[in-house]
Amino acid sequence: MKKLRGFTLLEMLVVMGIIGSVSLVAMPITINQIKQTNLQQTVRDMNSAIFLYQQNAYASKNSKSYGVYFESDKYTLYIGESFATAEVTEPTILQSDVSISQINLTGGGNEIKFTAGGFRPTASGTIVLSDAFNSFALDINSEGLISNYKL
Repeated sequence: MKKLRGFTLLEMLVVMGIIGSVSLVAMPITINQIKQTNLQQTVRDMNSAIFLYQQNAYASKNSKSYGVYFESDKYTLYIGESFATAEVTEPTILQSDVSISQINLTGGGNEIKFTAGGFRPTASGTIVLSDAFNSFALDINSEGLISNYKL
């Protein structure tokens, strides 16, 4: 009769200890990657929304101007000549761990407007979005090109 051989308790504890150690090292890295991906997706969503409003203005949709107003915890898409006199507003509140940490636009304002029939913004500059670990910049140049990158 063949004798069955199994693992001893000591061998099992050693393997479980190794798995636990690897998990402890990998966990912070994984959490940081998830947070970075969430922040990056927020930047991409903002980029897409600005581009859509830029295209609406360029196409003279409804013969209106389109713009974006930035605050620390949200950004608002609007239709009209300015945020203060907007006919329609669509606020987008950022996730609780994401914030707009810097707004560096020409003229020192908080809004970018695309006039009806135009592609170029009235203000250009950089918007920086951050969480506790990462920062991404959304750059709108004077020609209307929108790009984003990790800082």
